[in-house]
Amino acid sequence: MEPANESETIEPKIWREDMLTPEQAEFQISGYEEVLASSMEDLANSRRQIAEVEKQLLKGKKIQYTEKDLEYFKERERWCASDVKKLERELNERRLLVSGWTWKQIYAQRQPAKEPDELTLF
Repeated sequence: MEPANESETIEPKIWREDMLTPEQAEFQISGYEEVLASSMEDLANSRRQIAEVEKQLLKGKKIQYTEKDLEYFKERERWCASDVKKLERELNERRLLVSGWTWKQIYAQRQPAKEPDELTLF
């Protein structure tokens, strides 16, 4: 049975950036690099802050932060790490697009590698 109209045969759009051209991607790369550098700096600062607070708490010194503050700092660090990971992926995808990859290839490499079937002797 054939589709009722041609639009039914077109693959659904999975992401909005699929219409991004290599030229647009190249234009965006420097902005992504700046944001990524800033986010990585924030992440490093968060990790230093956590280490310092944990060190002070272990020593039993009176400090302005509590265990609850420490948990907040750790949550903030997880958010920063997640943002950095996402920015790294998006920057890498734009670089791939500029180097000639298609969005279909980029999307395919996002998918986790399939584990090989268990090998047996028989």
